[in-house]
This record gives sequence, C-alpha cells and structure tokens, in this order.
Amino acid sequence: MILLIPTQAPRFRSDDSRLTRISTMTVGAIGALLNILLIIAIIVDPLKVLRKGAWITILNLAFADFVVCVANILDVGLIFEFHVIDDPITLRIVRFVLIFGVSASFILLTLLTAETYVVAKYPIKGRLVLTGKKTAMLCMVTWFLAMPFGLSNIAYLYTDNFSMLLKVYIGQIAALELTVFVQVILKVFIIREIMKSRRNTQQHNNRHKEIAKTIIILNVILMVTALPYFVSKQLEFVWKLGLIGGDHWVWKFSNYYQPIAAINYMANPILYALRLPDYRRTILVPFAKCKGKGFYFSGCPRWRNSEVAANTGNSLPLSSRSTTTKL
Repeated sequence: MILLIPTQAPRFRSDDSRLTRISTMTVGAIGALLNILLIIAIIVDPLKVLRKGAWITILNLAFADFVVCVANILDVGLIFEFHVIDDPITLRIVRFVLIFGVSASFILLTLLTAETYVVAKYPIKGRLVLTGKKTAMLCMVTWFLAMPFGLSNIAYLYTDNFSMLLKVYIGQIAALELTVFVQVILKVFIIREIMKSRRNTQQHNNRHKEIAKTIIILNVILMVTALPYFVSKQLEFVWKLGLIGGDHWVWKFSNYYQPIAAINYMANPILYALRLPDYRRTILVPFAKCKGKGFYFSGCPRWRNSEVAANTGNSLPLSSRSTTTKL
C-alpha cells in the first residue's frame, strides 16, 4: 500500500529507490496472480469443498487484495516508474481505487476475524446466525465504508491547505491501525476459545493445535507487514506537520518498507496453499491426468467416494481453518 501526500499533482517520493519501486511492482504482480487464482477457485469450486462457512467474506477479501495489487502496479509502475500514464483523471482514479481497496481489505479482514470468533465461541448458533445472505449484506456494508477512505486519498482536489491534508491522512491511517488492533485482540480470543474447546472435548489429535498455530502465523504476518508501515507512515506525516523532530530518514522509513507491506495482500493465497488441503486439491484439478490419483478429468473432475470421506473427515471446514486469513 502506498499513501502519498500530493499538493497540486501527486508525485512519487524522489528519494524512493528504483529497487523499492521494482520490488513493490513485483510483489503486486505476484499478489494479483495468486488472488485471481483464489477467486477463480472459489467461484468455480470443481470439488465442491470451498463454498463453506465464511467463503463469501473470503471471496470479497481476495477481490479487495486483487484490487490493491493491481492499483499498486499502476501507481508505482505505469505512472511513476515508466511514466506510461500521465492523465490527471487516471491518476485520481488510481489514487482512489488504491486506498479504497486497502481499506476494504482491512475492514473485510476484521469482519472475517469477527466471524471466526463468533463461530469459535458459539459453534452451532454462530453458523445459524451467519447465513449467506447476512454475510453478503455485511460485505456490501464494508465496501460502502471503504468509500470515504478512497475519497480521503484525493482530498487534495478539494483543499489547498497542506496542514489539513496531512491531518486527513493521519486520521485515515489511524482508522486502519484500529482495524489491525481489533484483529489482533480477536485472534487472541479465538486461540483461547480453540484451546478451551480442545480441553473440553479431550480430543487426542492435533486439529485444534494446528488451527491455533495458523492464527498465530496470521498474527505475525499482520504485525510484520501492516503495522510497521502504518506507524512509520503516520510518523512521517506528523513530522511533516512539524510536531516532532528527528532525522528525515527515520520518518521516511515507510517508503522503503513498501515491498514488505505489499506482501500483506498476497499472504492469503499462499497461506491457503500451504495449510489447506482442499484449496490445494482445487487448484490442482486442471492438472490432474491420472485416475489413480483420485481424479477423473474429462471435463468435470470427480473424487472417488472413499477418498472424499477420508479427506473431509480428517480436515476442517473452510470456515474453521481459514477464516482469519492474511492477517
């Protein structure tokens, strides 16, 4: 994610190295590819195993991450690195879409984490309450809430007060930081509920331990990619307001942290591929050639009944395994 403070026309920081821009574009391109694969996998779902639980929220999250990755490529690459796009209207659209997607991604991720907590706390009641229709409505509200964030990134069109612009951007980041803290707190509660469930059921298996491990990984990803970028960018804006002192390299740390921050938007598909067998099998369906491996690939893939029972019996539903992604 890239937040820029324009005056008349936005310009990429002159002290941003070319390596940083190339790295950000590369991460964005990989992220766009991985997220579009995830979107296709959920929509097509040839094995009928992905459209379970919070799949609607996960689908919206993947689309938001895809939007961010594409907008990053346009913003950093075609506009500022290669100067392919110089139309002012296009610049404004890219600026709007970029932060619109970023905010939608983090709000959707917070929603996804909340859904996970509800299901972990109230396994039966939670699934009855979080119906597909209600989840779709919540996702629509999320996209609506992301609109002001996108508009705030083109606030320079409505005022020449540079100090006011900086305050708008500081508030914008503070709201996104709040979603990060909410997610971290909810994930701690989720781990607690999972471990409590493990003690209550006295199951001698690693399922609950694996879920807790996945949530911890998601927390680490979130804390390493998103939070340092948000804090450093906010400090840079405060420094520009003259409220704090210090070396300018310290407050421009975020400009060189952009490639790592961009990893946040490609983390979901990677985590799915590494941790979720159902997702891996769905992605591998087009490449299945051999009946002996469990697929009959003649236009429509099918699993042998015995293998379906074995796989679904030993794995968690998508709503339990992957509801706190990318974090």
